[in-house]
Amino acid sequence: MDATFGFADRGITRKMTRSRLLTAFVFVWITLIVGACASNRSTADARAHVPLDYEHMTVAELSNAAGRVSGRAGPDGTDVEYKFENDNRAAWYACMKTDSFDTISKLCSPFKKINLPDAASARQRYDDALADSNPAKVRLWRAVYIQRPDLVKEALSAGANPNAVVTNVEIYGSETKAPLYEQNVLRLAVNRINLDVTKLLLNAGANPNLRVPPDLPLVTPGMRVIRGDRTTEASDVLQLVLQRGYRPTEDEVREAIKNRDKKWPDETEAVRWSELMRGAVPAVYASVSAAMHAAQEAAPERIAMRRSYQEMAQEGTKICAESRNGIHLVGFTERAANGKLQIRIAGIRPAFVRVNYEGVEITPGAIIWDNPVGWHVCEN
Repeated sequence: MDATFGFADRGITRKMTRSRLLTAFVFVWITLIVGACASNRSTADARAHVPLDYEHMTVAELSNAAGRVSGRAGPDGTDVEYKFENDNRAAWYACMKTDSFDTISKLCSPFKKINLPDAASARQRYDDALADSNPAKVRLWRAVYIQRPDLVKEALSAGANPNAVVTNVEIYGSETKAPLYEQNVLRLAVNRINLDVTKLLLNAGANPNLRVPPDLPLVTPGMRVIRGDRTTEASDVLQLVLQRGYRPTEDEVREAIKNRDKKWPDETEAVRWSELMRGAVPAVYASVSAAMHAAQEAAPERIAMRRSYQEMAQEGTKICAESRNGIHLVGFTERAANGKLQIRIAGIRPAFVRVNYEGVEITPGAIIWDNPVGWHVCEN
């Protein structure tokens, strides 16, 4: 009995020893993981608390460090808690360093709503940029850029030319990486889908047919802007400039027809755009439309499609179709008319599949009229 007990006791001891070893191993493993996580976290915290060297950062680096502006309206309607997403200080340095009006308008103007010790200098930088009147066109295009009709009126009253041309360097400063290009102020207003500013420029004598650069259309289709409770479509601006003498080029008409055929998400807007073009230059529209249709018909795939149709249209031709889900149809052409084929279904594979055509189940022997697209002459 003692031996038996002793044997059992040794077995229990062995089990307890294994259990303790396993427990110790798990404890050490968890300790190592927790320690590693704590180390990573402390390293990340240390990095996060390393002060940025604002003085030596580029404007792009400062802008990225600042992040986006966020805020909310207070109970009395005033803006409160406005701040940059990540770093107000980085935004301030970018505002003071940049020579780009685009950056000034994005990073300096929010300081009108951000209450910081240095906010006044950022606000003054923005006001100085708007007040710059040398030359007068600077005031005009900057007012157009930030879509301020009141400032547009002031600039025009001060003698600014409504047909002024501005370069991308003037807008974006030396920070721009794009090659030098120009655009006229009216195009800048039109592409921001601003009816009020566009009207002011046209009333002041802006030429709607001035295209700078010459290879870009005055109005870009498909755009939409919501301001307050008013939604402005690009076609609203197109209608305005057409009424003031704008004449679309062949390339602009061609683009309108392409967009109509592509079917925008808002099909009504695409059709309206196309019809405005047709009404403005009917002869050009008809000529471009005919040329585009002829080019489509002359395309190799259209020629092949017509040849295939002619072959399939012969009475008694065995034709086949395959669907995406693996269903195969076999039929014979009965006759052809109006670009369609009358087909007598001869077989369906797999045989157990039920096939519906225009809401009606078809079986071998059924007669259907179908578009030839998707059908082809059977190989055997």
